[in-house]
Amino acid sequence: MLACVTPAAAQVVLKVKDTEVALSGYLRIRGTGELNFDLDDADDADEAVTFYDLRSYVSVAVRRKPFGGLLSLDLAGDEFNDGVVLGNEDPAFVREIELNIRHLWVEYDGVVHARLGRLPGQAGHAIVSHIIRDAFRVWKDAGPVTANFSLIKGGESLAVAPGSRKPRALNPPGGDDDDLDAVHFFLELELDPESKGRLEFLRHFDSSPDDRFPEKQYLDLNAGGKVGRISYAAEVAYMFGRTPAAGGRHLDHRAYLVYLDGAYRWGILAPGFRFGLGSGDDNPADDRQENFQNLFMDETGFRYTNIFADDIHGFDGTGASLANGAGFANVTFFQPRLGARPLPALSLAASLTFLLATVDRVEGSGPLGDRPATGSGLTRQVGQEVDLNATYRLDRYGSLFLFLGWFTPGRVYGEAADDAFKAEVGIEVRF
Repeated sequence: MLACVTPAAAQVVLKVKDTEVALSGYLRIRGTGELNFDLDDADDADEAVTFYDLRSYVSVAVRRKPFGGLLSLDLAGDEFNDGVVLGNEDPAFVREIELNIRHLWVEYDGVVHARLGRLPGQAGHAIVSHIIRDAFRVWKDAGPVTANFSLIKGGESLAVAPGSRKPRALNPPGGDDDDLDAVHFFLELELDPESKGRLEFLRHFDSSPDDRFPEKQYLDLNAGGKVGRISYAAEVAYMFGRTPAAGGRHLDHRAYLVYLDGAYRWGILAPGFRFGLGSGDDNPADDRQENFQNLFMDETGFRYTNIFADDIHGFDGTGASLANGAGFANVTFFQPRLGARPLPALSLAASLTFLLATVDRVEGSGPLGDRPATGSGLTRQVGQEVDLNATYRLDRYGSLFLFLGWFTPGRVYGEAADDAFKAEVGIEVRF
């Protein structure tokens, strides 16, 4: 949903008569090592990359009932690329750290609650949508039921017209706005104080004069919360609509996903299990597109493994990876996992993920069939991944973290494909 993100961790709160001002901030410094993310079996192609990045923002919220507002400024990086990459560059080059608007909105809390500005946008468990967009949102709480409606501003196009070097004019005479907007509607039901269920509808609107933007639509049913010692999350989404393709064709979307997650708190341990299924296209040559795709996504959105779902098949910061549906496109996964808290300040998590193609692919061609095939047989073996995560809280403001991943590709990447490795270590401070 387009949810309220207020500086709950703010340590500075000022009150002047009826006006309240809250300040908060965030800083993360992270080092990352990656090996062989292209999965190529040639030794000279097993690229190793080591870098560190910086993510930081500061926020100020002002409230004087019934009005309020929030301004959050990115001091380094942003939600889309998850940080300013430092190092690993030409010695003569100094990367500029820019100042950008992260969130900016004004709100009214009266008969209804309304918010206008640059808002965070999330649908369900952040698989379908997780992004920041300029939007208008209005919602009404009626006991255990909340109704929400959002108008979301999409990107405007400056594409070059065929045969011309001049940018295509926006808002051409006699035409509609040349942009891609969206609407988001949901009904939320409070099942109990710690559990909620939600029915959501999202739709793209293509207002380009030559019908060149996608028109995706989603029906999404999701729930999550806690029941005693059990925590759970569930989601079912159906995607339909159409997207322009080469030769003046349109691909009709008919795709879906299923996601289940549960864990049981048992002393210092929390055994759990995740299951995910994203539909696959059994005939990429026809006009029906059946791989599940995202609507909006950024790098801080959903991921279920450290490597495959975050870098190889999930959203990796490129526009092309949006079509991979946060790692759900033609993927079925099973993930037993174990959480532990041996010390009050130390959290550990380990998982083993088994990955299959929902629809068979030719050996070596990848889950989407877009890699050069290395064989002629069909396979569903995408691979396995082992992940180990550790977080240590230094105090109420700061924590250290270490994330490790080891992905072993299956026959869908070819029998000669090499393993991929990843390590992240860093510090986070909230104030």
